[in-house]
Amino acid sequence: MLTDPIVLSRWSFWIMIACILWVIIYIMFNDQVMNVMGDGAHALLFISLVIGLSALIIIFMFRKHAAIRRDLVAGKGVLAKWRVSPETWAAYVRTIAPETASNRKITLGLVVFFGIVIPLVMALMKGKDFMIFAWIGLGVILVGLLGHWLGTRQEKAHFIYRGGDCAFNADGIIVNGVYQGWGVPGSFLTSADLTRGDPGVLKLGYWFITKQGGQFADVYAPVPPGEAARIEAAIGKL
Repeated sequence: MLTDPIVLSRWSFWIMIACILWVIIYIMFNDQVMNVMGDGAHALLFISLVIGLSALIIIFMFRKHAAIRRDLVAGKGVLAKWRVSPETWAAYVRTIAPETASNRKITLGLVVFFGIVIPLVMALMKGKDFMIFAWIGLGVILVGLLGHWLGTRQEKAHFIYRGGDCAFNADGIIVNGVYQGWGVPGSFLTSADLTRGDPGVLKLGYWFITKQGGQFADVYAPVPPGEAARIEAAIGKL
């Protein structure tokens, strides 16, 4: 992420405050709220409780991420720290961009495939409501396209050269200003590998929990040939 996690923590805090305010209003002015909203007030109360609790958890998660990022930027407790030149960064982008673009296309292809096949099978099994299932499939495909566009847009921002400073420790990594971390509850490092070259590519994989279940993510960093031996030694300490 490019955004400082502490900023995201503050956003989550104000979301939590908004939810708490609604709960207070619901309790203190229950009769008036019920007259205006009816049973919708109960649903909004439930949603506010769920979102408020989620926001509280997210606040602590982002604060932990902020602490990891702060240590990486300051060089505190890092296992390896290095800098890549603009030329090395450009060569790295040319190397890694096709792979990440291919991964996004595969993901989009799967979303489109299931967005077509699952609603079609359900419609055939039911034998009616074909238009309803068609709209459901279209909605799934549109969400997939939106995710693909956002991912492409984010990657372009990540590939902009910002000084080339890189560092990692046991809890996370920062690459050219972009931070990713796994040293929080519900997340852990799964793999670490260095492919030598000019530049070499460091690949770290980690697992994290989401509402949809466990997810895997990979993070890459360019490694100048002169830094390869030192970074290989640091990988062994992860």
